[in-house]
Amino acid sequence: MAYVPPHRRIRDGSSSSFRPTPAAPPPIGRYNKGRRKRGIFEEYGRNNFRKWFAVDENGDPSNLLLKFKPFHGEKPEKLRDKKLYTVFADCAVNEGAEVENNLRSSAINEASPWKRICGRFKDNIRAEFLRVQSCRLDHEKPTFLIRFGKNLFRGCGLACHEIFTVDMLEEALKAETSFQNSVMKTLDTNIQKNIFEAVEEKILAEMQTTESEEKENYFINVEDNLCPGYLFRLVCVSNSEDGGQLQLKKTRMEPLIHFIADISCVNKLMDLRLTLTTENYSTELSEEERECFLGIVKSAYIQDGAKGGLHWPLGGNSVGNRFEVHSTWHRKVTTIVGKLCTIKLQRVNRIQFETSFGGVTYEVNLKLTNLTKNLRDRVQWDEENIMNTLEDILKWVWTVCL
Repeated sequence: MAYVPPHRRIRDGSSSSFRPTPAAPPPIGRYNKGRRKRGIFEEYGRNNFRKWFAVDENGDPSNLLLKFKPFHGEKPEKLRDKKLYTVFADCAVNEGAEVENNLRSSAINEASPWKRICGRFKDNIRAEFLRVQSCRLDHEKPTFLIRFGKNLFRGCGLACHEIFTVDMLEEALKAETSFQNSVMKTLDTNIQKNIFEAVEEKILAEMQTTESEEKENYFINVEDNLCPGYLFRLVCVSNSEDGGQLQLKKTRMEPLIHFIADISCVNKLMDLRLTLTTENYSTELSEEERECFLGIVKSAYIQDGAKGGLHWPLGGNSVGNRFEVHSTWHRKVTTIVGKLCTIKLQRVNRIQFETSFGGVTYEVNLKLTNLTKNLRDRVQWDEENIMNTLEDILKWVWTVCL
């Protein structure tokens, strides 16, 4: 078995005192078209939409008063030295609003959280749906997703005793006010293992009659120095007939993000993210590019104890001065196909080689099947049908999963 240096070994939990020292920042312009996240940078489409919103069980954010509280879970590795907070609604602070909501009990159904979320983002979803549908190319595949996670906040001067409204924090995140001196937010999609297992059990119990499938694959994300800011994603599987040698299945580009709506589900274990992306599945590669990618894949060794699950001999993770491995994933996923959505319960082991940040995460993603199919088939926008479908999915997520 090949030697794995300490900074590239999988650590159990966050108790380890070892912390990798980040490398010097890359040259200006190297990642000027993307934004990093968990070892992969995010690439956003022009005029993309990003917004945050909070809602509680009553579904009425106008009366919701929030506070920050310190986050005591396992922090993302890149934010391990930061003070992180989540938002919650103090029962004592919101007592008056709760009494008022109880008096309006007949309207609670109309103010349910899933209806509020759809009402908040309906216009934005319609605009992005129509824009992506009209502009995308045939080899670009759009996907609507719901991701589970936790919204973590940080910034100078965040105080746990401060009371604020949803609108105040929303404005602060847009940097339009000086509230709390520039608040920043990160959605950590790594779910605590015990919560992940509980959610997995609930989902499997709810959807026991549906089709499910288990897969294991590897993703090698490769930088092309001739196209700074872009990554090729090489999707691979382990070939048991060839002694576990990796086999390249397909090549695609990193997803382009058009729409992100982060929802803090107040006093729930998890938060949600609605997102619309497009992926370029074009296989128009030159013979030179194909040979380079095959060379990188064939020189990789599977290493279960290493971050990212793969290891290369010295110099094997690059080809000339053009291609270099940026990051790797090893993913084990259970896919459950339902009527309204496809659920992916996945255990992902990642590494970003420049910083050595990475490790094992537990994630839950829902692909909105009908909405995605409408986009891919260029079906005309049907607001009532689409919003009703989204409401049904969000209601199921809120009542079963969160």
